[in-house]
Amino acid sequence: PFNMTQQPGISVPCGTTSAGLPVGAQLVGARTKDRLVLRGGAALEAVMGERFTRPVPANRTASAGRTVPTAGGGAA
Repeated sequence: PFNMTQQPGISVPCGTTSAGLPVGAQLVGARTKDRLVLRGGAALEAVMGERFTRPVPANRTASAGRTVPTAGGGAA
């Protein structure tokens, strides 16, 4: 919706839930305030630190730890 109103926005990864689902923060600014939003995103990343930069494993479901099929048809 914000891109329809020409407002800058950024999503910053902030961690995962106890079930392993990713959690993020969305920062949105007024029109023409792109640099402010980018600076806010950089500041949030600096505060969150590297502990939240790991990707969520793509081969697991969040709820039960079951493997899911890959594009090739086998389990990942």
